[in-house]
Amino acid sequence: MQTELALLNQEVAGLHRVVSEIGGKMDVVIQMQLQMQRLQDRSDRLDTEVRRSQESNERAIASIRADLDSAFQVAHGARDLATRWLNRCVGGFAVGAVLFGALQWFVLREITDYKAAAGRASELERQVQRLECTVTGKCK
Repeated sequence: MQTELALLNQEVAGLHRVVSEIGGKMDVVIQMQLQMQRLQDRSDRLDTEVRRSQESNERAIASIRADLDSAFQVAHGARDLATRWLNRCVGGFAVGAVLFGALQWFVLREITDYKAAAGRASELERQVQRLECTVTGKCK
């Protein structure tokens, strides 16, 4: 009986040790579960932050694209305006060149006409002098 009691005490001590080990392992498992829960919560918060950051980035990119489109529209408008004014200036210079050429042609024609008239006038002057010389007898 005593051997049975000693054996029973040993088994109870072994059982106590096993229960204690199970308790320790349960504590470790509970700590692991708590750690996993904390990590899951942190992961959820990080996911939320990532989503917010992505949405914020998408809004910023959309705003930048809108600003860029506006800038391109302004640039295209300015380029079109500059092109129109350049075309007007080129057209004005072309018209001016044609008018200047016409003016030169007119002036040169008038100069030619005046030279021809001067030549005829000097010829007529000589003829008048000959006639005077013939009529009056006074020749120079």
